[in-house]
Amino acid sequence: MTQPGGQQAALPDLMDEVKKILERVLMVDPEDLAPEAELVRDLGAESIDFVDLIFQLEDLTARRVTAEDWDGWIKARLPNPEKGEGITVSVVHEFAQYLTVHPSQEL
Repeated sequence: MTQPGGQQAALPDLMDEVKKILERVLMVDPEDLAPEAELVRDLGAESIDFVDLIFQLEDLTARRVTAEDWDGWIKARLPNPEKGEGITVSVVHEFAQYLTVHPSQEL
C-alpha cells in the first residue's frame, strides 16, 4: 500500500498478528501471550486448536499450509513435538515469518 508522497505504508507487525490469531484460536487474554508461553502447557491448546491455527496462518500469509508442512517444520526444530512440548508463541511467529519469506517454496 502506498501513502501520499509515494511512501510505502508499514506492514502490520507479524508478531502482533500472530498473537491476535492465538488469542482468537486459544481464547486467551493478550497478556498471556508472552513469547516463551507454550501453547499446550501454558495456554491449554488441544490438537484441534493446531488445525485452526494452520487455517489462520494460511489467511495471514496468503499461502496454503498443510498439516504436513507444519509437522515437518516443527519436528525439525523441537526435540519432542509429538506432545506439543516446546511449541511457543515465538515458534509460531518464526513459522509465520518463514511462510512470508518463502511464499512459493515447499516447506
